Amino acid sequence: MQLFSHPEEHVSLELSRLCARVVDYLGIEYEPSHIIFDNNDYLKIPDIIDEFRDAAFFWTPERPKNKVPLYLGEIMSDPKCTHLIWLSHSVLSSSDMSFVWVLAHELRHVFQSRNEVLYGHIKRKIREIRREQYYFNLPSFLFDPSEIDAELCALRTLEDIYNEGAQVFLDAGSLRRCPLPQYAQLLKRVSIECLN
Repeated sequence: MQLFSHPEEHVSLELSRLCARVVDYLGIEYEPSHIIFDNNDYLKIPDIIDEFRDAAFFWTPERPKNKVPLYLGEIMSDPKCTHLIWLSHSVLSSSDMSFVWVLAHELRHVFQSRNEVLYGHIKRKIREIRREQYYFNLPSFLFDPSEIDAELCALRTLEDIYNEGAQVFLDAGSLRRCPLPQYAQLLKRVSIECLN
């Protein structure tokens, strides 16, 4: 795995170590070929792909590589670049727990790209839970099974690394995809019920 920072002088030793810890914890099936720490802000740059306005994204060579910053296009053109995770400035400047959550989520997408993941149990459990009135106000875009699967990986990773601290993080409404308490509660229920 290669770790790049852009601009180069913004490499954080602490984040690099935390990144390696999460990748090691999840294992070889989750390890990307490249992880990019990008400290630039792309919100006002019109001619790049929308992913650069997100917190992070996962990329494989089957996906487009046009409309990306020059430095990243060069990395993506490397034949050894098979699974890339890009992390935004907002993720890099967030709390360690938020960083771990986003990284573990994206690492799960690496795993998904390498393995056949069956989502039937997640779909059934979400359908069942969403019928409860408490969850009615959650937007439907949250429930893509591959994204829920990635969120469950992030949840379990955070709980295993930070123990009780993970619950404080969830209770604080710190989830980037949806800060509503119903979303955190839904993830916890799906996690528990899909493990049993």
